Amino acid sequence: MRTSFLRMAVVFCLAAAASVLGVPRSASAQITLEILNPTPRVQDVNFGIGGTFGFSVSHDVPDRYRVYATTGHQSAKWAADSDTLENILWMPNWGMDTCDYRWDPRNWDDRCLEGIGHYWKNIACGAAPCEWDGRWNAAPGSNNVSVYPVRYLWPRTDDWGTLGFSPIITKDVVNGVHSSPPTTGVESECQPHNPGAYASGAANAKAVQVKYADGSTRWFMAFNHMIHAEKETGYPWDPNQLHNSADKWRISWATSPDGANWTIHPQLLLRSTGEQTGTPLCSGGVLVTGLMVDNNYFYMTFTEVNTRNVYLARAAVNATTKVPGYGTWQIADGVSFGNFTWKSFTLGSRINLAAFGARPTFNPPSYAWGGPVRQTQIARVFASSAPYSASRYVALSGDLDASGNEVVNVFSSTSMSKEFTYESTAYLPADTRGPWGREFAFTHWPDNVPATPRIVSSQFDLWFAQQGTNPEYPQADPSPMVSRRTAKLRGGIFPN
Repeated sequence: MRTSFLRMAVVFCLAAAASVLGVPRSASAQITLEILNPTPRVQDVNFGIGGTFGFSVSHDVPDRYRVYATTGHQSAKWAADSDTLENILWMPNWGMDTCDYRWDPRNWDDRCLEGIGHYWKNIACGAAPCEWDGRWNAAPGSNNVSVYPVRYLWPRTDDWGTLGFSPIITKDVVNGVHSSPPTTGVESECQPHNPGAYASGAANAKAVQVKYADGSTRWFMAFNHMIHAEKETGYPWDPNQLHNSADKWRISWATSPDGANWTIHPQLLLRSTGEQTGTPLCSGGVLVTGLMVDNNYFYMTFTEVNTRNVYLARAAVNATTKVPGYGTWQIADGVSFGNFTWKSFTLGSRINLAAFGARPTFNPPSYAWGGPVRQTQIARVFASSAPYSASRYVALSGDLDASGNEVVNVFSSTSMSKEFTYESTAYLPADTRGPWGREFAFTHWPDNVPATPRIVSSQFDLWFAQQGTNPEYPQADPSPMVSRRTAKLRGGIFPN
């Protein structure tokens, strides 16, 4: 599948070494991560979404999950035999309304590359599923959207995409806001057909809800928009040389009054000089991996594509100016007496993160060279559901160990202002891995605060993007799939 190929070209890369930050705690005090298997909640099977990745999950009243995910199969339809999927938007229909890279992406069909979808489902289902396992509700209001490749529904036979579903953020929505995207003098060298640097897709939605002191709420999202960059090696253009093609990644910001209807803020959030130096040539940039709200701050984790480095940024929540809703953005650029030091940056500028002094975080004492994009998520985890129980900030960060095994490292801190300490390394089940590495997420609860603990160490949601196959149609193209699992933390302040 074309979309999968592009992402694989971007996210699998040789990684640079980073300084070792943090010393492991004593074995008796180490915090460890465990996936409970089999899960004690039989209804977990009801929370799987096919064809999705690059995601985040939020809890919302009345007791439901909202999943914001990258949708990668909107350019597909069933072949004539209704048993296999094909992307006929790509080939052989060369033309301005298809996904031919010889044309400006503003002229492509809006389903050509990835978009961001919004799904929701009720939680309180008791011992039985509350809705049919294979269906979700989806924006802009459709019910029972198929999320597995069911004939005539996902994708359909009459047209590309999923019946009853439309992404909430697409490349057309981005280009409608960023009508004059920032470019550089060498931009056209990598984009001979798109020198204006217009978006070709959107992905990696990290959405959170803020509860203000006056009782009102608002939603915010950090996400990536990507710009296809092709370095042509000769003419005529050769579709067999797709390995010369990849994407640039930039972080944008969006707001919503209800979590369903989103408005992209015209101010681009973050770029990096890595846009021009990646492998494949002319690919790279910054990829957002997590967004959290705590003590009236947004905290965002991001990685620079083609490196192993993970960075931490923050901005105060602005309760007066709720659009865009943030104060000054800063990146952690050092540690002084155990506390992070923060440095402001100019929004939308191309930052050389190394020269800027940005400090790579969440690196364990031992690691291998190379691997997929490092996903990193942070949550405040409580020792019990009792009000004002003890808590720690726990960061999960994917990586490779010294032998090259794919792992999730556990870090913790007593404060988001303090350096995180490496705790342990988790070797998770194979079925928690997706097609582009291990991607995971906590559930964001806007009221996960000391008075109302929601993420409790003994049993909490941990979501994964895994490689899924529909058992009904095993011959269909396997797709990435977001699913809910149950996890547990032990050790340290967390009871065994």
